[in-house]
Amino acid sequence: MIDSDGKRLSKRNRSLEIEQVRNLGILPEKVIGWIAWLAGWMDQPYALRAEEVIPLFALQMLPRSDIQLDREVLKALIG
Repeated sequence: MIDSDGKRLSKRNRSLEIEQVRNLGILPEKVIGWIAWLAGWMDQPYALRAEEVIPLFALQMLPRSDIQLDREVLKALIG
């Protein structure tokens, strides 16, 4: 996963802090659902608990290219 500048998302680089996501009012289940959708495990994004993603996991379905999380994705998560 990369940000809008093409830099890898990581806690070490403080790219996207959980606190920022929480302050925007985005529920963890919504983030999990969007990540699962971006990974190709669902046809559309919807809120999921972490344990609900486990049966969907398919390594072969992961995109070969980078998944970009940018402001547009965050706007969609808020809306």
